[in-house]
Amino acid sequence: MHFRLLLAATAVAMASCQNDVAPPPSSIESVVADAACDRACLESVIENYLQALAAHDPSRIELTDDVIFSEDSQRMAVGDGSWRTMTGTGSYRHYFADPQAQQVAVISTMRENGQGVIYDLRLRLRDKRIAEIESMVIRSPGGAQKYEELGGPPPNFVDIIPVAQRNTRDELLALPFKYLNGMENNDPDGDYSFFDPQCNRYEHALKTTNSEPKHVGHTESTSFSTMTCEAQFSGGGLAFVTRIRDERYHKTMVVDEEKQAIFGFVYLDHNGTVRSITRRDGTESLIPPYFSTPRSLKVGEAWRVRDHKLFEIEMTLTETPYGTRPQFGLDGEDSAWLASRNINPDGLQVPDSCDQSCLDDLTRQFLSALINHDASTLPLAPDVRYRENGVPLAVGDGLWGTATALGEYRVLLNDPEAGVAGYFGTITETNVPGLLAARISIADGLIDTIDVTVMRHEYSTARGGTLSLFYPQLEGMFEPDAFSTMEPALLQTASATIPASTRQHADAAVRDSSILVADVARGLVLRQAITDVTNDAGAEASPVQGSYSVVTTTLDKFSGNDVVLSRSLAKPVPYRMPWFE
Repeated sequence: MHFRLLLAATAVAMASCQNDVAPPPSSIESVVADAACDRACLESVIENYLQALAAHDPSRIELTDDVIFSEDSQRMAVGDGSWRTMTGTGSYRHYFADPQAQQVAVISTMRENGQGVIYDLRLRLRDKRIAEIESMVIRSPGGAQKYEELGGPPPNFVDIIPVAQRNTRDELLALPFKYLNGMENNDPDGDYSFFDPQCNRYEHALKTTNSEPKHVGHTESTSFSTMTCEAQFSGGGLAFVTRIRDERYHKTMVVDEEKQAIFGFVYLDHNGTVRSITRRDGTESLIPPYFSTPRSLKVGEAWRVRDHKLFEIEMTLTETPYGTRPQFGLDGEDSAWLASRNINPDGLQVPDSCDQSCLDDLTRQFLSALINHDASTLPLAPDVRYRENGVPLAVGDGLWGTATALGEYRVLLNDPEAGVAGYFGTITETNVPGLLAARISIADGLIDTIDVTVMRHEYSTARGGTLSLFYPQLEGMFEPDAFSTMEPALLQTASATIPASTRQHADAAVRDSSILVADVARGLVLRQAITDVTNDAGAEASPVQGSYSVVTTTLDKFSGNDVVLSRSLAKPVPYRMPWFE
């Protein structure tokens, strides 16, 4: 786990952003003075929140009537999520207070079902009541322990800076933007003079600059950790962070003018297409399998400024489904990265009467387009809706850039009457095998919706593997050997009468379910259900610390009214993640 955190954390802290990050604003709107909390008040509010969280008692905090609560990028009710699982507070606190914007943040440690976690929290107040709650739970007991061994924030973060030595608010905000502009795609010719020569960075309490030689996750070199902040950026070896989002930093960043520090949540996308990097010195570095598939990392990061330069950096992170959006700060945001491009340039159409054979051909055409990374060969509607693992993406993003081969396990199914086609079969993304479940729907002669779920092989090795940073490992996840050959029953043509009960999941624990494709002629049904697992504190012991949700994808083979074969796979996702919206 420690290695996986280091692998992703190192990737996060070093890559380069030039297209998606807007310049900082010229000013930040102040709150009404007589309704404002000062530093002591703000820190008291957020500490009270942590104590209430550990006690599972939201009544201890003052909330606005329209409060918004987001945890791990999922919106939920106050009292849900970590309110159900936390069992105590830890000893690490690093506060950031912004009286002008009435915001406060903390990087802290907590106890969740008896285990240490890193807990990042941002609050926005209105009339001294909490109006926004943005939290991130990092389930890394080792990382939490390192934080508590550290004892407190890096010393250079905690001092109150004399007024005469302070940068202005806008000057403070400009520096994280330069840092983020220096991350995405990591241009070795970029200007990284915004780093103080003595700058240091800490990732989950581990010093990753100016330290002893050691392996870090994205490279086989042991010298990277010995470099300065500027040298790590200017080496040109961090281009596998391909996008930084969202253009909202000025809206939610906590600017602590007294301590000359800034805290913010941002999203770093790795689209999986960068498989090797040539550094400025000419050496080539292969990218490990963890980054062979699309990954998004939500980062809680703090920057300390000295003499107009970045002097200290503290980073925390966890993984989210690729392309996950925040719940805050999106008003007026440029979301050009979500716009699909090169859609149906030749004006292709689906035949008017698309029967079973026609829909099978359309599915094969879709799979071929994925493998060839070319959506222009498909009869797509101009406003086609594409979702991958429950997240809206642009056609051309995500799996469109990483799919490289189909396996031998392939099941086609369709419903001509409903105008839908489906696929359930193995797929490879560079060097990572998985199973793809897809639903394609047509309307007015064009593909209007594509929904795909990718269940990838997750494994751990001494140098990282593909194991996710967030998701718990559960029974029923994809294993390549289990899908090496097709079952004979799937190859048999057997019409069926699909029982009505199949269309409604009987398990009361299921939050929502859906039939993706019902192929009566072949006796096949492809369906999904999502279940929430709360893991309440004090409940029966669980190998998983916190709350999570599970998407179950099932292919049933019917003969008449009877299920003769059923294949199911589980995919853990963030707790309360919407799936069928």
